[in-house]
Amino acid sequence: MDEKKLPKPFSPTDFVSSLPTMRNDRLFMATSRLRNEPPYVLTLKQVRDARKRFDRLRKKKAKKMDEIKGIYFQAGESSPF
Repeated sequence: MDEKKLPKPFSPTDFVSSLPTMRNDRLFMATSRLRNEPPYVLTLKQVRDARKRFDRLRKKKAKKMDEIKGIYFQAGESSPF
C-alpha cells in the first residue's frame, strides 16, 4: 500500500485545533450559561435550548434595528443602514 494514503496517527491536539473556535461559534456564544463546558459535550436538549435562546435574541435585535430605521424614516433622513 502507498505510504501517503495511510491516515495520520490520531493526536488530541489535532482534534482540538479542528474544533470551531469558541469565539466564532455562534451556537456556543448563545450557550453562555454552559461556558465552563466545551461545546462538544452538550446534550441535544441543551443545543435546542441554546438555539431557541439565540433565535430569540436575534429577533429582539432585529426588532430594535427596525425601530431605529423607523425613527430615521420619520425624520425624513436617509437611514445609515
